This record gives sequence, structure tokens and C-alpha cells, in this order.
Amino acid sequence: MPCWYYEKKDLKRETPSIQDGIDFETESRYRKEGARFIIDTGTKMGLRYDTMATGVVYFHRFYMFHSFKEFPRYVTACCCLFLAGKVEETPKKCKDIIKVAKASLSEAQFQQFGEDAKEEVMTLERILLQTIRFDLQVEHPYGYLIKYAKSLKGDKSKLQKMVQMAWTFVNDSLCTTLCLQWEPEVIAIALMYLAGKLSKFEIQDWSGRQPRHIRWWDMFVEDISLEILEDICHQVLDLYSQQPVRTDSPQGNNAPPTATKAQPALPITTPTKPVIIFNNSNMRLQSCKRIRRNFWSSTSYRSKKRRLSCVGETNLEQKTLIHSMENLTQRLMITKPTSAIVLISIVNQPNSHFMETAEFLSEAKTCEKFPLVIASKYNIPFAIDKEGTGFQIKGEIFRIDGATLVKLDELENHPVLYTRQVRRFTLADGSSIEAWVYLLKQYKPEMLELEFLESYDSEGSHGKKYVASADDLQDPEEIE
Repeated sequence: MPCWYYEKKDLKRETPSIQDGIDFETESRYRKEGARFIIDTGTKMGLRYDTMATGVVYFHRFYMFHSFKEFPRYVTACCCLFLAGKVEETPKKCKDIIKVAKASLSEAQFQQFGEDAKEEVMTLERILLQTIRFDLQVEHPYGYLIKYAKSLKGDKSKLQKMVQMAWTFVNDSLCTTLCLQWEPEVIAIALMYLAGKLSKFEIQDWSGRQPRHIRWWDMFVEDISLEILEDICHQVLDLYSQQPVRTDSPQGNNAPPTATKAQPALPITTPTKPVIIFNNSNMRLQSCKRIRRNFWSSTSYRSKKRRLSCVGETNLEQKTLIHSMENLTQRLMITKPTSAIVLISIVNQPNSHFMETAEFLSEAKTCEKFPLVIASKYNIPFAIDKEGTGFQIKGEIFRIDGATLVKLDELENHPVLYTRQVRRFTLADGSSIEAWVYLLKQYKPEMLELEFLESYDSEGSHGKKYVASADDLQDPEEIE
């Protein structure tokens, strides 16, 4: 899998934006604004915290390969949230994300989306997928935070207060580049350490304690020094000590430089008591020099996780090691017995170009019966998820790669419109195979009153020619 962790010094001097003439402070501001925008938009749409966090991580990773001059941050933010929704199985339609985003942005900022905002976001999604190398699964500190807290002993009310404060710090850490520097378990430990200091909750005992465990986090990770934890804490605390910065003026020269409809300069979920009482002189925790240890030693925590993929690399491009598409395909389909997918007679049919790089295996038919009908004003063939009704549907089996799978998911709007399921098929030689198939989960009852087909041909005797604009169909309610 790709290695997504970088040294802090590299983030200050070797990113594409910095090499493109953007100073470090400006890039940091753009990253914070993008992260806040994703969380603000996701919150308004009722998305889960993990979906929004995944979108923010995609955002930070994307700009390790591209400059903010090349890709506007708010367009990228919408794209990252759109993809994260699908990955975390909380999908939102692209047009709905754009609608909420438009209400949050000034007219000048929304002009960056171009004449067709939906097309802009959908096109950028393909670039995003290629940039992050289809490494879609992201771990966050939240789960580790809860796991570690359950092992701690002490006053329950104080522990609850400490965990809540740590959760807030994790939220705000998304505005930093910590997700590009450290693994989520390390971030969770550091911010629990910070919350414990600020809430005056001293951790003295914990479940599973062993004689070799000097500090509570030693039972979870190895060789994490106080210097490392405090450096992480400082990066989060810096969010609260920074003065508001100027943002793009939404109203042109007639508006004050700081006037904007975008997110405020304060952190997303700024805690009240723990931070407001601080001033610049007591903001820091007491510590020695903020230095790092040598993480390439055989005993360091990071080296055990990264040695095989990162050792010896010297720059950002080299540090992100990419596996072959074959390996990516195996990851995408790791819980399934095959990397094949069935399509309803796609050869010489509309959208056949999606299978240009796929390997044709065999003609096939479903082992079970399903309704196949032509419906909607676009004359689309729908295979309905109602087993036992209709015919054994005939189609073709292809072996595909991860990139093609993502494109097909996008085409079929999985999982909003169709759901991709594993079903068993009978091949032309009489053998059987399990493969993916797209079935319509939500449908109108009257669709079952239509003529059932055994196979589909856009030029068939039914006389209902497929309409190319069917790709715009995004919602079951649009099926007429």
C-alpha cells in the first residue's frame, strides 16, 4: 500500500504548492480552510464524523501531489467529500453537495467551479482517485481514542471529560497536517496526553498493566517519547494561538479583506474553557527541546510499520510507493472469491467503452431468476433485486482492475441507485463462477408490471433505444 507519512520538514519546503511559489503559511491556511469547509458542509448534510474525516485526509493527500494554484481548494473539498461519502457508505448526490457548498461560498469563490459545477467535481474525482492510487480506506484516531480510554482507570467523570476534550482536539487536528505525519494511534495517544494535562486528569493506573509499561501508552505502541507527543500537541495548540488570517474577498474591492462566507478562522470545534484561558506565555506544555528521535532504528514504532515501504526514500514522490493495479484490485475485492464482474450484454452496446481494458471471460447467465425490464424516459435496462421473479439473465463476464471497478461504481451510482452484489453465474461451458453484478435495490412496484426480458440489446425488437443522457440518472426517484 502507499506510504502516506512525511517528515515535517518536507511539508514545509517540498510540497507542490511551495515549489509553485506559495509560501508555507499560505498553504497551511488553504489546508485549514479546505478542511473546515469539508466538515462544515458534511455537518450541514448530516454526514458522520468518520466520513468527513476521510474527506479531509483525501484533501491533504491530494495536495501532496498537486498545487493549490492548479486545483482550487473548495472544488477539491467537494470532490473529497463526495468520494468519502461513497467509501464510508454514507453517499450523497454530487448535486446536493454542490448546492450546500454554494450556499456557504461567496459568488467569487463559487465561480471556481466553472459553468458546470457537477461536471467539474465529477471530473476531478477521477484525478483524485488516480492521485491517491485508489487507496480508499482510511483509519482515524477516534476509534483508538475510545479503545485506549476503556483501558484507563480513575474517576469516571474526570475520565469522561478528558476523553471529550481529546475528541475535540482530534476534530481540530484535521486542520493540521498531522494525518500526513503520524499514524492515527499516535495522534490519539498524543491528544489524550494533551487533554489529560489540560483537564488535570493524571493517569496513574490502567488495565493490562505490565512491569515493562512505564507509561500507559507503552502497552499500545513502542518507543513513543514525550518529545514526539508534545510536538503533536504543539501543532494542535498552534491553531488556537494563531490570529485570524485574511481570506479571499467575496465581494470584490468593496468588501473588507476579512469578509467571507467561508468558515471562520477559529478551529472547527474550539473547546471553551481549556483554551480560552490561555495566553501566549502559558500556551505551551513544559518540555525540553522539540526534537525527534531517529525513527529508522530497528526498535522504533514507526520503522516497524514503515520500514518495508519507506526506508531509503528521499523525496515526496519517492516516499509514496505505489503497488501495481493488480494488487489494488486484490485489495478492493479482498472479501470476494473473484475479480470478475457480470454486465448485461455490454459488447457492442452503449457504455461498452468502460470495458476497453477488461478481459472478457465468457458469456454467462444468472443461476437465479431476476426481473430485467426497460424503464425510465431514458429506456434503461434495469436488473431488479427481486430473486425468483423473471428469467435467468444473460450477460457477459469480465475480469476487471480496480480503476474500472471505480468507474463502473460511478456509472451505476453504487450504492445509491444500484448495489453491487456477488451472485453465482453459469458460464457457457457449464461451469459456474461467483462475480459482481449491479442490481436495482430501490424500485417502484409498477416496474414489476413491465415486460421481463432474458437479455438486453439496445437495438432489440422492443423498439426502445437507449438514451445516452441516462448517465445523468442519480436517484431511484428519477425512474419513471
